Amino acid sequence: MARLRATNLKPTKETFIFYPNPASNYLTIENPNLQTRLIICNIIGELIFETVIDKNSLQIDLGNFLPGIYIIRVGDSESYKLVKL
Repeated sequence: MARLRATNLKPTKETFIFYPNPASNYLTIENPNLQTRLIICNIIGELIFETVIDKNSLQIDLGNFLPGIYIIRVGDSESYKLVKL
């Protein structure tokens, strides 16, 4: 199982926007850069979701996510945001 090394992370500068936070049914991510990698990990670093953003906005169905805090990485591997589901 893939793990995220939290020691390499720093909060991102506003290069992407996600809402709502906290989220319950869907999470929308807006990103001006197409063909950008998106990764969602749980708080202990396990990979939960991964895709490539191929449009300016992406809506993720959270039906299979357990409630908790998740780490969202878009683009480079050193930037992140936290979201509560």
